[in-house]
Amino acid sequence: MALTLITGVVVFELETLRNYQKKQGELILQNKAANQEKRKALERWQSFVDQKQKEKEEANHDGSSK
Repeated sequence: MALTLITGVVVFELETLRNYQKKQGELILQNKAANQEKRKALERWQSFVDQKQKEKEEANHDGSSK
């Protein structure tokens, strides 16, 4: 009787741990994907800022050479 109860508790704890680890793995993958998307967005933004800076420098250069 006591052994059956202990076995049941152990099985429950192992299932709980397995579910926790599975969910943790899913969250890690979601976080990695989100970070990759953020990185891509920052790279696009940096490219935009660099282009605007280049245009501004060219406009200043053209204005000063006239």
